Amino acid sequence: MGHSGENSDDRLNEADMLLESGDYSGALMILDEILELDPDDAGAWYSKGFVFDSLDRFDEALQCYDRALELDPDCASAWYSRGIVLCALDRFAEALRCYDRVLELEPDDAGAWNNKGSVLRSLGRFEEALRCYDRVLKLEPDDMAAWHNKGATLDDLGYPEEAALCYDRSRELSGVEEHRQG
Repeated sequence: MGHSGENSDDRLNEADMLLESGDYSGALMILDEILELDPDDAGAWYSKGFVFDSLDRFDEALQCYDRALELDPDCASAWYSRGIVLCALDRFAEALRCYDRVLELEPDDAGAWNNKGSVLRSLGRFEEALRCYDRVLKLEPDDMAAWHNKGATLDDLGYPEEAALCYDRSRELSGVEEHRQG
């Protein structure tokens, strides 16, 4: 049984390498082979969801992530990826629940805090979004996306001066200099 598991892990690594190289059909073929032999392989379901997500086939990605989470409900990366797909489908309330679950499992996941802030902003819950971005910046003070998102949220709240400071910090971190006209 251990040998079979090792073979499955090797095949899953092979599929992940194909995915990283952009060979989605090759990755899907291997993942389907793995799942034919072991339909309860949560990692294979997660990777298959990631392939579909990469192809913008969001409904299929969601089905795969759901299956992965049925098999492994504590897989933070599956919850995280499920949240991304739900955002792409404009299902923000469901996405918020995914990021809340990620943060239950991994309270210091800066990416999940940032994404939760973006979802809250999409839902018009700006003050809560700001708290999420502040949490990201406490964890990762040089997070360019969090600085930008915080600026956008401050703009939404009618604080353009504070927003400009955040945008400036984001640009500084990205290495992009913007020349302002006076």
